[in-house]
Amino acid sequence: HESILDPRELIVREGDQLECTVEGIQSKPFPSIRVSTSRGLNAVIPITEEEFGNSFLRAEFFAHVAAREEARRDKDSFVHIATPEWLRKGAPIFGIVSSCLYGRCELRLQWTPAPAISEGAERRMRREEEEEHFRLEEGELEDTFMLADTSSAVSSVKSTSLLQHALVYRTKASRHSLFRNVLTNGTLERLLLKTDVNIGELLLRPFPGRTNWITLCIKVGAERVINWPIRESRGRSGNLYYEVPDKRLDKVQNFDSIDHCIYTFVEKLATRINILRQHRRFYLTVDAANAGISQAIQEQREQLVEESRQFAYAFAETAAPSQVAQFTNPSSALSASVFPYCVVYLLGGRPRQSPVHIDNEGLYVKLKTVRSATSQTGYEWFRATDPEALAFIIKNYANQVHKLSAKFANS
Repeated sequence: HESILDPRELIVREGDQLECTVEGIQSKPFPSIRVSTSRGLNAVIPITEEEFGNSFLRAEFFAHVAAREEARRDKDSFVHIATPEWLRKGAPIFGIVSSCLYGRCELRLQWTPAPAISEGAERRMRREEEEEHFRLEEGELEDTFMLADTSSAVSSVKSTSLLQHALVYRTKASRHSLFRNVLTNGTLERLLLKTDVNIGELLLRPFPGRTNWITLCIKVGAERVINWPIRESRGRSGNLYYEVPDKRLDKVQNFDSIDHCIYTFVEKLATRINILRQHRRFYLTVDAANAGISQAIQEQREQLVEESRQFAYAFAETAAPSQVAQFTNPSSALSASVFPYCVVYLLGGRPRQSPVHIDNEGLYVKLKTVRSATSQTGYEWFRATDPEALAFIIKNYANQVHKLSAKFANS
């Protein structure tokens, strides 16, 4: 029987150029990159001036190793050390065989730049990538990986790993410098809640259980972080855009890129939050806001203000709940603790608390209303452009409730 293998493919000679994929990096016994070759052999590419000619990449390698060692020594640090893209596992790299490390059964390679690609081949590769992207958009990704041989434990584990990797990095946003492949709740939150991190700073991470979605982790208070999911979509002309849904207000905003979303949506949101926090009636906690309201009412009583005209309000940052605020679940819309901020005011002689929702277009307060036609109660969002306008809405609401209560009492 003729062999289906070309015997020449099993022979490796000194000077052969091999296509490899990165498996990892190591600093001992010498700084090097561990790779697997297209011939099925393991190899190392030493990071020396003679065997790795690109000085820029060489400096980036040593800087990454030093940062990783420093982070490993600091056990209390939650800083994520981003691996350069060309050093990530699975990244393509090329090398020329220089010798063999017989004791470890490994090839020793000398780094070489990727071979030049002709214009025709480049156009063909670009067309294939676009066709593959559209195919994945149509939901065929899972079918592709279902063809894996699940009878083998190794193949099954490898297929699962490939599927998870594809689901995480299938979005273009996953290549953004702020993206972190972290799914565990609390890791990024602890990083953002450090005192030297300003309100409005953010990181990106995958959205668990959904493809083509990522999560904006935004610091919105001294002790509050929100997770705001956004969707990466493709228009009919093939252009990418990002949808920012808000189920609280039942609306969706579209942005051309992640940076456009950050500079337009997140920065304006942070500006409105900072204006609210600088308001004269803002308190860091709800308890402090209640104390401030009680003091204001006491001063009004000392000034002999009529009880029907006594009114006080305050804005406050709510206490962090056990779970970070998510803006996708409408069932938690009435829970004030889900929202980072609230307004506290007197109504019927006792303090009330209403959630305040903030986005790039305004501030919103949710108040209980009564429909005059059916006398049914419900909740509605009222929009304001700034804290003073929001306070005016609260004052009018309190007056209307007081008049309505007096009307029912007289009847």
